[in-house]
Amino acid sequence: MKMKNCFILIIFCLIINGCTNSKKEEVKWFETENEAIQYGLNEEGLNSDDVISELEMNGELFIVFKKQEDSHLLVGLSNIAQKKNKFRWYRSNSFVAVEENINIGLITKTLSGKQFNFYTGISEGEETVIDTSAGNINPNIDVESGIYYFISNIN
Repeated sequence: MKMKNCFILIIFCLIINGCTNSKKEEVKWFETENEAIQYGLNEEGLNSDDVISELEMNGELFIVFKKQEDSHLLVGLSNIAQKKNKFRWYRSNSFVAVEENINIGLITKTLSGKQFNFYTGISEGEETVIDTSAGNINPNIDVESGIYYFISNIN
């Protein structure tokens, strides 16, 4: 009986060890914003040509970037978080597919806990106007891709 209990205990310990031995993803912090941006782009499988813009809003730095996947043009938004004079790439939202005549609006949250509205889509021309929570706005437009983007605080 002791041998059977010992065997069950060993099996139980092996199962518990196997379940808790998952590899944790290490969070990488960098000395500069540029190092964090380069690391993030690399992690996303992108390069600097895919960056549409760097935006500052309410003390936060955002990177707007594009990605072509099959026949879809995707837009991503990341925050460069800062903590104790170190920097980190932080993306809280998935990529969104952009198409003509569709205004995409989403809420994004930074690592510091601030929330922002982010709007994106394909521009209909230089005079593109989009309807946002702040009213009708002329967004920034990336001339090369035709992607428009706008970010605003959530108060």
